[in-house]
Amino acid sequence: MNLSQMHYFQVVAEEEHISRAAEKLHVSQPSLSTTIRRLETELETPLFERRGRNIYLNDAGRKLLNHVRYIFAQIEALDETMNVLSFNFANRFQLAVNNSMFLDNWLCHFIGDHRQARITQSLMSESQMLEALEAETIDVAMGDFSEFPASISHHTLSDDEYVIAMPTTHPLADKPILQFEDIRSEPFVSLSSNRIRRIVDNLFAQKAAMPNIIFEGTKQMMFDVLMKKNCLLFASRQMLYMKTSLFCPTDLLDKRIELRLVPVADLESHYPFSICWKKNRELPVMADVFIQSLIDGYPKFTDDAAFCEKNTVQLIP
Repeated sequence: MNLSQMHYFQVVAEEEHISRAAEKLHVSQPSLSTTIRRLETELETPLFERRGRNIYLNDAGRKLLNHVRYIFAQIEALDETMNVLSFNFANRFQLAVNNSMFLDNWLCHFIGDHRQARITQSLMSESQMLEALEAETIDVAMGDFSEFPASISHHTLSDDEYVIAMPTTHPLADKPILQFEDIRSEPFVSLSSNRIRRIVDNLFAQKAAMPNIIFEGTKQMMFDVLMKKNCLLFASRQMLYMKTSLFCPTDLLDKRIELRLVPVADLESHYPFSICWKKNRELPVMADVFIQSLIDGYPKFTDDAAFCEKNTVQLIP
C-alpha cells in the first residue's frame, strides 16, 4: 500500500460515493474503482459494502480508515516540524559579544529590517568566544580580539579606544589627560558579566594593579551609580558612540546624561573591535546577512569627525 492508494481510499470512504470521490480527486471513475479493487486484493479483504450507487465502509474498512487518518496526521506533523527546522536553520543564530552596548540601537534596527531573524545573544570573554566558535556552539562573535586562530575568519569593524568616562562634576573632569596614578584608587563601576576578565581588569593589569570596583551590574544601574556616586568607568569610544542620541529614539532624549571623556596617557588602550566566525562552516543564512550588514554599515565612531573631537558626550543610559 502506498500513500496515493491511502489517499484515494480516504476520499472514497469519506464521500461514500465513487463518482463524487473521483470528481474530488480529479481522476476517472473507472480508474478510481480499479485502485480500490487492487487495494482490497492486496489486503485480501473487502473494505466496502456496495448498495446501489453508494458504498459504505465495513469493519475492516473502518479500521483501515483510522490507521490512514493517523498516518496522514503524522505526515502533516512531520511537515510542520521540518518547516520549523528549515526556518530556524535559515534565520536563527547564536551571537556572542564582550559588551552588549556595542550593538545598542543598531541591533534593534537590524531586527526591524529583518523580521524573520531569531537571535540569541550571550556575553562572553574573547577567549570564551573563540572556544565557542571552534566548538560551533555560537555562530558569530564580536569583541576586542588581539589575535585569531587560523580557523577563524574576522573583520575589524573599528579601531577602538578605551577612555575614562566620568560625570562632569568629578574632581578629575578638568584634566585634559590622566596618568594611571590619578585613577589607581578611584571607585569604578562596571557591567556585570560572566567574563573571565573585564576590560578594566585588563587595563589595570598593565600596571600589576586591581581596580577598585564598587558596583558591577546592569547598564541602567551602572550609570545610576556612576552619576550619583561620582565614579569612573572605562568605556570604549565606539561603545559610547553607539549610545549617543544619534542612534537613540527621540522620545528618550530627555533622559540623556553628560559624561566627560579623558584618555589615560600611560596605558595601552587601543583595541581592534572585530566580528568573527568559523572558517569553512555553513552558517545560518541570517547569520551571513548579519555579518555582511555589519561589514557594510556598522557606524564607526572614527568616521564621525565631530564625535572624535569631543571631550564630553551625551548618551541615553
